[in-house]
Amino acid sequence: MHNMKSIILLSTVLLLAFFKLEAQKPTITNDEFAQLSDSERLEIKEAARLLTLEKVKLDKTDMTARLNMLPPDNNTCDKSNIFCADNGSLEFPNSSTADNVPPAPNEAVTNSCLGSAPNPVWYFIQIAQDGEIIIEITQSTGAGGTGTQLDVDYVCWGPFANASESCIDFSTGACTADHTCTGTVVDCSFSGNAQETATIPNAQAGEYYMFLITNFAGNAGFITLNQTNGTETDSGATDCCPYVSGVNPTTCEGADGIIEISLLQPDTEYTITYNDPNPQSVTLTSNASGVVQITGVSSGTYTNFNASTGGTCELDDITLSTDSSASFNSLTVNGPICPGDDAIFTVNGTADATVTYTINGGADQTVVLDASGNGVVTINGATENQTILLSNIALASCNTPLTDTVVVEILAKPTIGTAPDMVTCDIDNDNVESFDLGSQTAAILGTQPAANYTITYHLTLAAANAGTGALPNPFISELETQPIFVRIQDVSNANCFNVSANAVFNLIINQLPSPATPENLIECDEDNNGSADFDLDSQTSFILNNLDPAIYTVTYHASKADADAGENALTSPYLNTSSPQTIYVNITNNDTGCVNSSLNFVIETYVGAVANSDGEPLNISVCDDNLETDGDTTNDSNTFDLTLLNPEILDGQNPADFTISFYASEDDLNAGTNAIANPNSYNNTVNPQTVYIRIDNDPPVSGDTNCFGSTTATLNVNPLPFFDLEDLYYLCINTNGTEVISDPILDTELSASNHTFEWTLDGDVTVISTDSSYTANAPGNYSVTATNTATGCEYTDTTVVVLSSPPVLTANLISLAFSSNNIIHATAVTNGGEVSDYEFSLDAGPWVSNLPDNGSYTFDNVSAGEHTITARDIHGCGISSTTVFVLDYPLYFTPNNDGYHDTWYIEGLENQPDAQIRIFDRFGKLLKQVSSVGKGWDGVYNGKLLPSSDYWFTLEYREPKDDVRKTFTAHFALKR
Repeated sequence: MHNMKSIILLSTVLLLAFFKLEAQKPTITNDEFAQLSDSERLEIKEAARLLTLEKVKLDKTDMTARLNMLPPDNNTCDKSNIFCADNGSLEFPNSSTADNVPPAPNEAVTNSCLGSAPNPVWYFIQIAQDGEIIIEITQSTGAGGTGTQLDVDYVCWGPFANASESCIDFSTGACTADHTCTGTVVDCSFSGNAQETATIPNAQAGEYYMFLITNFAGNAGFITLNQTNGTETDSGATDCCPYVSGVNPTTCEGADGIIEISLLQPDTEYTITYNDPNPQSVTLTSNASGVVQITGVSSGTYTNFNASTGGTCELDDITLSTDSSASFNSLTVNGPICPGDDAIFTVNGTADATVTYTINGGADQTVVLDASGNGVVTINGATENQTILLSNIALASCNTPLTDTVVVEILAKPTIGTAPDMVTCDIDNDNVESFDLGSQTAAILGTQPAANYTITYHLTLAAANAGTGALPNPFISELETQPIFVRIQDVSNANCFNVSANAVFNLIINQLPSPATPENLIECDEDNNGSADFDLDSQTSFILNNLDPAIYTVTYHASKADADAGENALTSPYLNTSSPQTIYVNITNNDTGCVNSSLNFVIETYVGAVANSDGEPLNISVCDDNLETDGDTTNDSNTFDLTLLNPEILDGQNPADFTISFYASEDDLNAGTNAIANPNSYNNTVNPQTVYIRIDNDPPVSGDTNCFGSTTATLNVNPLPFFDLEDLYYLCINTNGTEVISDPILDTELSASNHTFEWTLDGDVTVISTDSSYTANAPGNYSVTATNTATGCEYTDTTVVVLSSPPVLTANLISLAFSSNNIIHATAVTNGGEVSDYEFSLDAGPWVSNLPDNGSYTFDNVSAGEHTITARDIHGCGISSTTVFVLDYPLYFTPNNDGYHDTWYIEGLENQPDAQIRIFDRFGKLLKQVSSVGKGWDGVYNGKLLPSSDYWFTLEYREPKDDVRKTFTAHFALKR
């Protein structure tokens, strides 16, 4: 407990001392302090700690306001402050985001009700009296609960035997919700309230409880702790006895230690007595927090403290000490070493101590030991003996003299000479060869005495450095290229050796050429003399099998000995000396000189078959079985019987001695593969097409792959002599001189110079004409066959000739006279023809028809007067016309002598001289009687022009439709 209290009191003194600097130094704000570096903050705190409290006195209100300038010192559990409830409320600055204080440990969050624990402060209490403890916790931006209320969260752990135990393990308790906790977690809240109430039920005297209080919002402010049930019966109480803490001196014999007595009455004078071990007495006044300081003390044990506080409280003894003395353990070196290596001295002693040393009697140098108490001194590239002498080891200005020394010995370092690569050919083609590594020794040693050094050979640099895995001699290598690392070592001292960082030389196994085994060569002995020219060089690309011909040379030899020696190479083409004859091959790698002479092949001559010995071109032509429609004859196809060519292929040779096969390509012919399966029923793939013909001995000679005869034939598909007659032709009969067509000409439009023709009628085989065209003079079904005289290909087409004639036309007015819609109906019938396709015209107007009923047509809204109706055969066989009269009267006339409508008369009465027309005014006065064949009335009565008005008329006439006598009355308008 006293150690914890000393930490707390020291924090308080630092803060107070800092704020008392105001009288001597410029004021520093909280924001300014937050911008300082960590080292600058520590310097300010240290300066404040060294000042005495007596220089400047601050009242409690001023101190509280200024405390917010620094982050609380109790922001981790091991720096927690004590809270004594007997002294009333405790108000202290909170921890805020600007303080850069790390959150509480995650373990404390996950094993409590807190979702997070930012900006923590820690307080502990000691129980002095059994009973329940209720502590109210509030937080606001201003002192004394003023300003904005801030969310405050907390956790309380306990009980513990002392305060330090509460900081060891936060995982022995847990919470399921606010104020619902088990284990060492006594109470907890993560609500958003600015005031929380923590309850410790049944607290026992001597127990300790730890509080973690957080500032979730991160705003700067103040936290207040207050035990609210302190005056209630059976309530518990906290221990408020003064306690002693101290600050150790910073140097070995320094007198800057501090003894603090806390929990005294604020601003009260005390006479403090104690032994150091001599009796001492000092009169001091406590500060506003109830703390007094005894400054200027040295290391030692201080006892029998008495502050005249009365009651039963006793003050504990305290010991101040400086843990600054350092001890030395060992001094070692990595020698002896070879010249140029690093000399490495290692010092071991107290951690963080500073060791002073000299090298070869030079100037003092220092090395600081690390946290493990080790310090390393390295002399790079030492070429002569090096002596290090230790003179002192110091920790916090506490010095201990040393006399230890050690010398590193420099040995002579051997050198490694340059050795050439060791190269051999892979004779057995198994990638395994033996190498005499000892043959490299002289090159490695150079001028160094062989008796003084041991040389070993290794596969890796690591093995060479370690001196392990030395290779035997001779060494069997199984890699095409094997780097070799060399280690040369002084025979008198194993520590002095040299290893090359890179491979000194390589073991190289050059592979023999890996050719492909060539096939035997066969040539046809066309003159049957037992010899032929062989193209030996044709085997080269196959033998090299993708090897680079620029690197590998292939030669051919008549004997194995010549091939092994690479002598007496044969030239190509080569005339064999016997059949069969063995040819031996030499393949040489021009870069490595490695030779492979293991290959050979046989050359042999055979008597061959002959195809189409007379050389006459072979071809088969057939006619196309389809009409040419796309204009491309190259895709015309038909079926061919290729076997029809066999007699011309053999040219008198016995068919029983040979086999004939047909192929679509020359490559297939040469390979003897993919022969046409059904040569007697083969469909060409292009027009014209070349087929390849092979004739082989039957039965074949063993190994006979080249002795065959070959020729070609052309397949032609000839097009049909296509023409296209019209489906129908028309022959006119009973004409009246108006027809516009003559007898039909059935024309194939083919040339008579290279075609023949046969015309027939109605299925009769009698040929009626052999011309390319035929003029039909009778109806019927005509057929013509055209034959191409060059190819023999023929084509037949048929057509029909039918009779047609001018129409017999009738036309009638089917509406009554003076109807609002005058209608004429016309009818046309054939005059002996087989077809009756007609169209009609009114008064030379457009031709119209009633399809599909094209034998009649009705004209409506026909004007008054005589009209001409015309009908014509649509195939050009003539026309017929007739006239129809329409009786009607004009609704107005304009007698102004402008040439238009100057008189009023009724058209269509020319054929009715007995018709009578009388004109009246609107009062019934007869004005004019008009003749049916005259010019009509001009609007004059008794020599006077009548005015514009309506006038009436009566007409006695015969109905044109049925010749019945009728009277018609109506009116018309005169307009001037």
